[in-house]
Amino acid sequence: MPKRRLQVLGVVTLAVLLALAAGSTASSQESEEPEFDASASHVVLDMSDPDYDRKVEELLERSDDFTIELIPPGGDRPTPPGHERRARDRAEARGDRPVDPPKCPYLPRVARAAAARAFLGCDPNDGSVRQGPPVDVGQGRPPGRATSDALPDALLEALGANGAERASQANPITVEDNDGNVVVHLPDGLLKPLPKAAAAEIDRDLLLTVFSLETVKTVQFTIGGDCLEYAYMTGGDICAVVSMDALNEMLG
Repeated sequence: MPKRRLQVLGVVTLAVLLALAAGSTASSQESEEPEFDASASHVVLDMSDPDYDRKVEELLERSDDFTIELIPPGGDRPTPPGHERRARDRAEARGDRPVDPPKCPYLPRVARAAAARAFLGCDPNDGSVRQGPPVDVGQGRPPGRATSDALPDALLEALGANGAERASQANPITVEDNDGNVVVHLPDGLLKPLPKAAAAEIDRDLLLTVFSLETVKTVQFTIGGDCLEYAYMTGGDICAVVSMDALNEMLG
């Protein structure tokens, strides 16, 4: 290759590398002499190496793509990009105090039993879950009938804690239970008086109330038979069937 081309390459590359070296920290540790590999995709060359010219000529015979990192005479390898920032971040992280988990998680674990209990929130002082009294489902009833009798009262209690109006006798909350797969039908207008900011919390409260009944495997909510209307009223956009397994995953 012509000598002029080698000189131009050396001047341009040297100017770039000198600028990088000038910006590197003075505390950089002295690097060992890099091992020369003419076939590597990234080659490091020390310009004070007596074999520097020969190594450059050898590299210029290659026809593939590769990069060259030049170390100026008497200089160190430039500090890798982001090295100082990462070191500073690690030092700051070591000084951080651990963050205590919230006493009231958004989805707390609730006790499950043969009787439904309304979820009434969490005590911010000690983190304990507040539940209403057990709603007796009676003895000797078919499981489906027991669920349809117990859950409406527990759900009304949970909604009452959020300021919802009670369903009228003419338009009550109804529950379908197919071997633990439950569909809860809320009457029209029951959630309309509630503030939109509380929509997600209402969905959570109803969900945890239903799953307080140990026989429930899955649950879906509707408003007047329309699951999409319930989703819109509680901040969602799809009809969802929530299983106990999925809830356990969310609870971690």
